Amino acid sequence: MEISDLVSGRKFREFNTTQKEELYETLLQLIVAIEEIPKKSLRRTLDVTLAVLQYKGQQVDNLQSQLKEDNHAERLIDENEKLKNMLEKLEEENQSLTKNQRGKLTEDIFQLQKRLQEAATAEVSDKESTDPLSELDKQEDLLRNINTKNKHIKRLLREIEALQNQNIAQSKTIIDCEAELQQCKAKILQLSADITLVDSQRKALKETVNELNIEIARLESNITYLEEEREKSERDLKSFIGKLEMKAQSWKNMLDAKDKEVLKLRAHLEKTEEPGSECLTRPENVCPTNDEGQSTKLLHALECRDKYIESLEFKIKHLAEEMMAATKLMNNLSAEKEEARNPNKPRACCKIIEESLHVANERCRQLSEMLERSEEDNALKSKQAMQAISALDAYHNGEDGLVKALRKCTVLEQKVISRDNKYVHSLWNSIPCMKLPMKMIYYASA
Repeated sequence: MEISDLVSGRKFREFNTTQKEELYETLLQLIVAIEEIPKKSLRRTLDVTLAVLQYKGQQVDNLQSQLKEDNHAERLIDENEKLKNMLEKLEEENQSLTKNQRGKLTEDIFQLQKRLQEAATAEVSDKESTDPLSELDKQEDLLRNINTKNKHIKRLLREIEALQNQNIAQSKTIIDCEAELQQCKAKILQLSADITLVDSQRKALKETVNELNIEIARLESNITYLEEEREKSERDLKSFIGKLEMKAQSWKNMLDAKDKEVLKLRAHLEKTEEPGSECLTRPENVCPTNDEGQSTKLLHALECRDKYIESLEFKIKHLAEEMMAATKLMNNLSAEKEEARNPNKPRACCKIIEESLHVANERCRQLSEMLERSEEDNALKSKQAMQAISALDAYHNGEDGLVKALRKCTVLEQKVISRDNKYVHSLWNSIPCMKLPMKMIYYASA
């Protein structure tokens, strides 16, 4: 799992809210699979994570400001509850007042009815004896009292109706306040849940950042260790190349010396090839034709020696080319090392460098073994050449016969040719193995 290359800490500020939340969810998924993050994108992942943390910190600040506003809303809700309690008390007082007033009005009405009945009975009983003027005055007084009582009752009824309307309006406001209170409580619960979630996510992101910092420190230590190992392998390879150049120079000097010896031997053979001179000094069973055949065999052996020397020169030339390629590779590695020390450029993959260094060390070991084997072969060949030279000297001095010397030379030549074939076969088998790690080192450095 990897974050897209288009995402960076600078471009994160240009994203909208949904894109930021999607990137945040992606980072939460990366917490579970942190080992699967490519090491080349750890720095970019850290920058994006810091930008996301800054964005989430701003969200926390906004939520805290909203929480303060919600606390103010809670205070308003408490005041609304106090007002509600006051309204309930007022309603209870209004209900008690209306009940008392109604009771008083009913008592007054009953009293008036009793008075009317008493007046009617008194009028019936005292109709004849009473004065009509006094009766009229009494009736007028009763009518005035009834009118005043009716007006008072109407006024009380209007007041009761107004109080009922006020009670209905206040109950509506109380219901609205209760709905707002429920909404505010739901918002507060949601904000508290969001705050706890953001805190947990922030802690998780902090832990992730700490783990990423530890991983970056570990990778930096690994990179420094690999750089030291590469420097060490470069020094070893340079020393090996120097030794190889010295050995090649010594081989060249030996070949020059052998060429000179071969020229001397040819000159000496040309001097000794006089017709009939050796035939007189030899025993009777040795004829001139045999001497000529043996001399031709010796010349053929010398030509084979020349060819062998030419093949050795070709091998040395091939080794010199390989050394030149190795020096070029070392120069490339040193240039890449300088580029790797540049902090503005990214470093190569640690695993590939480690594998290439391991292959280079293995190849250096193989080359050192090949060099030791070639030294042993050269020592053996030089010993054989000295034996051949001593045999030729003995032949020229008359200490040994020509046939025996030629047999020794042919046996030695066969041994030398078989050993040379084995050496050439092993050398050509090892050349592809040498080319392969060089290619691997080149690709790893690229």
